[in-house]
Amino acid sequence: PLNSEELGVLHGLLGLHPRDWVRTGEAAWADSGLTLAAEPGQILDGMAASPELLHRPILIHGERAVVGRPPTLLLELFED
Repeated sequence: PLNSEELGVLHGLLGLHPRDWVRTGEAAWADSGLTLAAEPGQILDGMAASPELLHRPILIHGERAVVGRPPTLLLELFED
């Protein structure tokens, strides 16, 4: 699992607020007490504590990353 610091790096590569790549349908999300209005760091800490909250797959290529939902988004990394 990724720690908070590694998730912070991923946050920078994705260029998305963590609320856009957290799995809110998981029981761990409800248990965390977090909401989509939480600060990015709070959501990242929640993902570090409960790795099942991290959307997958995430592909990193160079200095960019993409959440592969839908999988066709993964192809965007290779268009440059």
